[in-house]
Amino acid sequence: MQNIEEKLRDIGLSEKESLVYAALLKSGRGTAYSVAQKAGVKTPTTYVILDNLIKKNLVLKIPYSKSQVFIAKMPDAYIHAQQDKLRSFEEILPQLRSFCTQSKQSKTITFDGYDGILDALNYSIDTLKNKHLFAFYSHLPDVDPKILEIYLKWNDVARKRGIVHYVIAPNTEESLSFIKPQEKIYKGHTKLIPPKLWSPETSIEIVGEEFVRIISSKDLQATIIDNNRVAKAMKQIFDMVWNSPIGKDYG
Repeated sequence: MQNIEEKLRDIGLSEKESLVYAALLKSGRGTAYSVAQKAGVKTPTTYVILDNLIKKNLVLKIPYSKSQVFIAKMPDAYIHAQQDKLRSFEEILPQLRSFCTQSKQSKTITFDGYDGILDALNYSIDTLKNKHLFAFYSHLPDVDPKILEIYLKWNDVARKRGIVHYVIAPNTEESLSFIKPQEKIYKGHTKLIPPKLWSPETSIEIVGEEFVRIISSKDLQATIIDNNRVAKAMKQIFDMVWNSPIGKDYG
């Protein structure tokens, strides 16, 4: 029964709908009370679920009986209906994809608070495996320790996904105290710039040359500019600084 119920959930039934339908299918027919007993669902709830299953063409209520009796129907009609819906959806897929492409050309999203910064860091994370991240890191004095903790945890997630960091950061004790414990990520991939030339309070990250992420830790705000043309322009600026004689390599 358990395997049958799991398969029924796979075709779009809820957990309780699967329990009720499987119980009725096994017995062939029954009252709401008898089905409820076999399915382990409360009787009032079973009445509601049976009505839902009738609408889905999976259950038939026998008319003119003294007590309401229900019969399980074979799922063929329901499956055909789902297949028709899927075919209809597939027909409009090209149009939906075009909408996605249009919105991708220029999309700006803002985030607020600790959770917002974490959401910004996780933006499109599933598409970034083995990609490169190019970052201008902010000046770190007086940064909220909770923000640093969020970054440390996210760096571990990024490392496991093969995301490679290239970082330009102010050459300060605070920067080094953040970088040293994570040398596996930053060693050989970090350039330290004199703080008199680079000491902003906002970090700018070019992610996979696909979008730009701007994080103001002190304001607990983040912005995503999801535009690959903007990302490529920012990457060119990063390359100019990275390849310049200013600053020194870490590691």
